[in-house]
Amino acid sequence: MLRPQFLVLESDGLWKIRHDGVSYGPYRSQRAAILAAIDAADRTPKSAYEPRVMVQSGLRGKVYVEWTCGEPYPVDFAHYRARPAEARRTSAAENRVA
Repeated sequence: MLRPQFLVLESDGLWKIRHDGVSYGPYRSQRAAILAAIDAADRTPKSAYEPRVMVQSGLRGKVYVEWTCGEPYPVDFAHYRARPAEARRTSAAENRVA
């Protein structure tokens, strides 16, 4: 079984998440996309190998690992996750660009 990977990347000034060949977003900021990707990665089935969130640098195109399951969450993730699911969906919709 392959490790689930969530890639956060910039495209035309907007941030997107790619997972299993599907794009999600766009998000207005890199941070919003990273938090959404961590939330999605954390919700993957526990039978999967440790999922990870990777970010592609806009300047050089290099990819680095932002978060791997089992690592501490980012400081602002607790605030993101503590909000009710409806508020997270509303916030995510606000961060997306039509």
